Amino acid sequence: MAWPFQLSVECGDDQTAAARLKGHFEEAPFELENGPMGRFCVDCVSQDEDHRWWASVLAMVGEKGLQHGDNPSLIAEAGREFYERLKSVSGYRFAVVGFDTFQFNTAESLPGLVGHSRLAGLVLSEALFERCGRPTGFVAFSPGYFWMPSDDKYG
Repeated sequence: MAWPFQLSVECGDDQTAAARLKGHFEEAPFELENGPMGRFCVDCVSQDEDHRWWASVLAMVGEKGLQHGDNPSLIAEAGREFYERLKSVSGYRFAVVGFDTFQFNTAESLPGLVGHSRLAGLVLSEALFERCGRPTGFVAFSPGYFWMPSDDKYG
């Protein structure tokens, strides 16, 4: 089974924020250093059984979405592009880039998980960052958001 490389964003009960994320990412191009142009493709915007809105965005190169097992340097570049674009949108509660991350967890369970190394790359809203006890290892990401820096290794 192939695992997609994606950005997953949780917007709480804010459908407008999820729609704004979709518009912000849908078909936006990005440039790769040693490869073809890439583009973002919104995989879905949906509401889960607990009424939380999610957006899932894929990194496309040509007509193919990046997947586990693809060129690691290409995946690392696409990961950096996800985060750069994410810096210029707001209204979400948390976001993470990686493989098969869609609906990986909930804002309610994050306070007990933020120290786990598998969550490197996690972006938290300021409110969620405070609720998690201002965990160490996070740095300012964009206005109102904090990020646990990723090592660009998605495996």
